[in-house]
Amino acid sequence: MLSAAASRRIEAEREYLARLDLLCALTPRLATKGWCPIETAPHDGTEVEIRIVHFMAAAFDDPVSEGYIATCKAKWIDHNGGGFTWRGLAGTPSQWRPLSSGRQETA
Repeated sequence: MLSAAASRRIEAEREYLARLDLLCALTPRLATKGWCPIETAPHDGTEVEIRIVHFMAAAFDDPVSEGYIATCKAKWIDHNGGGFTWRGLAGTPSQWRPLSSGRQETA
């Protein structure tokens, strides 16, 4: 059985994830053509462009201009159970798209 504190933390995390889902659905700049769900990204080391969402993004009206959502080059690595690696904003990968020559690293 979970303690009351653990239950509150789990509920807070669920609410946070729901706010991020809403943020992604309502922010037109996040719905840019060509972005795919992160779950569909290649896991073979191919370099791709990913959109990173900082955990504080849901607290801002325009998280892109505030710097809480960013786009970075990334690739999947198998180290420590696997995951994406990138340089830049700390956060959670939310979307991906193939790299295109000439594309700027912007959200």
